[in-house]
Amino acid sequence: MDDPHTQPVAENKEPATAAPGEGGDAEAPKEEALPEPKKVVIPEEVLESMKQLWNVFSKRSPQNTDKSVELLDRVIDIKHLKTIMRALDFDLNPKELAIVRKQVDPENEGLIRWAGMNTVMEDKLKEVDTYEDLVEEFKKLDKDDDGRIPAPEFK
Repeated sequence: MDDPHTQPVAENKEPATAAPGEGGDAEAPKEEALPEPKKVVIPEEVLESMKQLWNVFSKRSPQNTDKSVELLDRVIDIKHLKTIMRALDFDLNPKELAIVRKQVDPENEGLIRWAGMNTVMEDKLKEVDTYEDLVEEFKKLDKDDDGRIPAPEFK
């Protein structure tokens, strides 16, 4: 009889394989594998908007007096950060803005560099967990490997 306090978990459809040098007869102890970090790719239209903003604001910065410097090597004064983030559809409150400021200008130079801005945008555009990610997390709660999670695990 099914326990009404458990939830089914999707079954693992991948075949188990033995590690090199093992015969496969004995079951190896389970190791929790660390999930691979997701590669965040900034969509082309967002990247293009970033470049356009970079072109506009870097021309206004007094640090960019050398016209031969490549666009992405230019810097932008940190005072433009809120405007840039708003133009990229991120309306940040003062607390969030302070966090982003530390991310784009960790040395507190008062400058935004392309690499720092790129990192912030990757962070802001991270994908939410996929269905497969959630199933993997639920499997960790299935201590008995019976496809069910006991209700106390949800508290």
